[in-house]
Amino acid sequence: MRTQVERINIKGLSVEAPVPQQEFPFDAEIDFPEVIWIWIKRRLEVLKDYPKSQVARDLKIVSPKKLEQFGITEPSWADVIPDRPKFGFDNIPSLIRKLIANYNIAFPGYAERTFPGINWYQYMMKPGTKIQDSGSLFEAIWEAAGLVPEKVNQELGVDRELLERLSSYVKDNNHPTDKAEAAALIRIVFPEDFGNLHIDSDFWHTSKVVLAESSKGLTYAGEAIDDLAFARNLIIMTAQEVHLNENGLSVVPYRRKKDDSESDQHHLPEVRRF
Repeated sequence: MRTQVERINIKGLSVEAPVPQQEFPFDAEIDFPEVIWIWIKRRLEVLKDYPKSQVARDLKIVSPKKLEQFGITEPSWADVIPDRPKFGFDNIPSLIRKLIANYNIAFPGYAERTFPGINWYQYMMKPGTKIQDSGSLFEAIWEAAGLVPEKVNQELGVDRELLERLSSYVKDNNHPTDKAEAAALIRIVFPEDFGNLHIDSDFWHTSKVVLAESSKGLTYAGEAIDDLAFARNLIIMTAQEVHLNENGLSVVPYRRKKDDSESDQHHLPEVRRF
């Protein structure tokens, strides 16, 4: 029997709930359990380097005001690359590139302010390769969105095979957390095709139930970071606008009044490429 303090694995959680008649929006200010913020703040007390940059990126999308509240600021180049004399700016390791990409989403313009004049694309790519061929597919897309957003439109946005891969992941995956990440990336890379995913209202309802249930019995702050990433993807999926252009990635989230009824119809926004 599960005790009160046992952590619920949200990826393995099956929620039996009546299918709602209409789709539900997701508003982090209302639907993201407050207790998870407490655990995220605790986690940030020990996080550094790449994991901290991931949290900064996700906070920018989920709740930008939390960046300041949690004391997250732009790191200097010395903080990011303490061994600069060892390899300089001409040989920036992959993990550090991903870190810089995350901070560039959290603090637009950070990469150019901190590392001016660098051609990030040449660091990411090898001759004859594609962005989607470099390492983890999801991580590669996030890195590209953070460092070379204009290339996302030019290269990823015209790759129908990539769209099929992500769409199949959404269709065939039963876990709300995994399904949401693929769907969010489709919203970013293929905005015109996002509406074709046919994600039903049961998914939205179940996702909020899963988040609420996962907040019960939290005992490890690292798992709260997973909840934050889940919320990030839900926000991108339900956002009023998602912009990806030479200025970077920005998300205008859906917001509803706290006294609004959950039975209100949620109309997915028009998606356009900016």
